[in-house]
Amino acid sequence: LISTFENAVEKNHELHRLNEQLTLAKEKLTEWNKTLESLNQQLDTANQRMKHDLEAAARVQQSLLPSGTMELPSANFSWKYTPCDELAGDFLNYFPLDERHVAMFVVDVSGHGAASALLAVAVGRFLTAHASASSLLVHRDSETSPLKITPPAEVARELNRRFQMESQNGLYFTMAYGILNVKTNELKYVVAGHPPLIHVPRGSGPQVLPGQGFPIGMLEEAEYEEESV
Repeated sequence: LISTFENAVEKNHELHRLNEQLTLAKEKLTEWNKTLESLNQQLDTANQRMKHDLEAAARVQQSLLPSGTMELPSANFSWKYTPCDELAGDFLNYFPLDERHVAMFVVDVSGHGAASALLAVAVGRFLTAHASASSLLVHRDSETSPLKITPPAEVARELNRRFQMESQNGLYFTMAYGILNVKTNELKYVVAGHPPLIHVPRGSGPQVLPGQGFPIGMLEEAEYEEESV
């Protein structure tokens, strides 16, 4: 009986020790839960801020796309843009350069995400119809001189000079840029690493148009040739 009693007392002491350890573990777990809850709140705040930033950046990128419809007596224009991410490096546009010429292009920056989108926005600043220090499509020799349209191949060469991939975190982009003469229906264009243009003549099947060249930024001494159809 004495031996049994001593064992019971020892077990009781052991149970007290385990209860104390359990109480300490419970207090530690409660502390950890509070810390985890605080970290989750911080993470949620950061995610919300990132979401708002992505939405703002997506709106900026949306501004690179055609702003409306354009109807001409000799041509109709249509387009479709379906991004796979919130931000990407692809964009397109078309707009009149003067009363006779319409510019149109497709640009595809390598990769996806914020870095590609930022480069797309930077490139878009140079592809505008407003004669300014940044526009590569049109220029004036002086404020009073007539507007001059830059040939497509020269636009590609200048973009290649300004956007070498070594200075763009290894990013480059492909492009197809053309100028349509709405009076003669002649399209002069350049292709820089982009898939070839497709022409569907009236009454016949699709034809792949000639034209090829290095992507913009990949090779510093790359040359680009102008084609026409």
